[in-house]
Amino acid sequence: MVKLFVANISDNVSEIRLIEMFSLHALVSSIKLIVDKQSGKNLYGFVEVQDKFAADRAIEALDGLELGGKRLNVKIAEERAKTFVKKGSGNKGPEAGKFGGSKFTGNKFTGNKYPAKNGRTSA
Repeated sequence: MVKLFVANISDNVSEIRLIEMFSLHALVSSIKLIVDKQSGKNLYGFVEVQDKFAADRAIEALDGLELGGKRLNVKIAEERAKTFVKKGSGNKGPEAGKFGGSKFTGNKFTGNKYPAKNGRTSA
C-alpha cells in the first residue's frame, strides 16, 4: 500500500468525491479527509492506493487538477518520525529524573533537615 498526501482541497469537495476522482486512476484502499473542527473547512487528506505504480498514475493525473475551484496538490506522503516521551517524567533535559524527583541542590536536600556529622542540624 502507498499513502498519498492531498492538499489544497476545496471546502465543497467530500470524501466521496475524492474517492470517485482517485478511483479513476487507482484502486483506493482508504481515504481520510482532515477537516478543521472550528471552521469546518477541508485542510488536507490522505488516500491509500494499492501500489507505487497506481500512486504514480494518480499523481500524474490529479496533481494540479482543478477541483471545486482549487488546484489539488497530490504527492506521496512522507512518514513522520514518532517521538516518545515517558509519561510523567517531566523530561526537562539531560538531568531529568536523575535523582528520582528529589529536590537536590549541592549537598543539601531542600525542605528537610538531616543531622550533620558534628551533631548539628543542617538547613
